[in-house]
Amino acid sequence: LYRITPYPAVRIFTLILRQSKTHDFSLDVHGNANTREDFIKYVASLEKASDFSAIISPITNLLSESNVEFNIELKIKPEIYHL
Repeated sequence: LYRITPYPAVRIFTLILRQSKTHDFSLDVHGNANTREDFIKYVASLEKASDFSAIISPITNLLSESNVEFNIELKIKPEIYHL
């Protein structure tokens, strides 16, 4: 995640690791992007990453054109954490 995040265009404030009842892991990411375009590029780079099976980004992440506050859920592929 560190290598994918294009600082200073995108900043991460909070990371929360969650485990579901089925023992799958996800990562909640809260942050800020300078512009909507920066955020869209960031999500595209997350979608290309091989560590995640799904990227869940609510439409509300796209409402602002600048100073974009966002929340994303990243579903982590089981083979990444080997439980």
